[in-house]
Amino acid sequence: MKRIVFLISHVGSDSDKLLQILNENSRVQMSNAGGYYDHPKDLDHFSVQPHKMDGTAAIYGDHLLYNVNFSCEALHSIGKFIYLIREAKPSLNENSVHPKKSVENYYRFRLRRIYEMASKTPGAVFLTWDDVRNGKGFPLIEDYLGLKEPLITREDLFPKSIKDHYSFDLVERCQDVYEKYLYRLRNLKLNCLSPCHP
Repeated sequence: MKRIVFLISHVGSDSDKLLQILNENSRVQMSNAGGYYDHPKDLDHFSVQPHKMDGTAAIYGDHLLYNVNFSCEALHSIGKFIYLIREAKPSLNENSVHPKKSVENYYRFRLRRIYEMASKTPGAVFLTWDDVRNGKGFPLIEDYLGLKEPLITREDLFPKSIKDHYSFDLVERCQDVYEKYLYRLRNLKLNCLSPCHP
């Protein structure tokens, strides 16, 4: 069985930049395909993909941003998982995929689904946007994936959002959701920066 890692996040989180950093590591080759994983056989395509590194240390993966991408319970015990979330205002403002009328629902339901998945994958890595921007969360990923070559901090990839497309009330509602799931995720048995429970 090849080693498979899933980067689980949401639109507007800058998780594509973390994907770029991961792919700069010689052992990691992740796609941004957003495949559908509803059966263990859906991992078979990784076994035929060429990897930039020869050998058993090679790590494959995919970047998932939607609830429909992952519904297979059996894969919770097979794959590795990195969860990344970002606070509401920049996430909403950097979301250019969804129309304004649906962006709040997407953000709310995606954070809930990330929490549901994380609750079934103890030991996985959980990071916030700030943990990635400043590189402080990278040692957690390196330990979790067994990477000897360190991930390179690229703070320049993560500029702070200056956009302001949404009303204060909508942002506040979504920020309340973010705070709720941030608290819940930090209290799961995940590898994250403090305050986390062991």
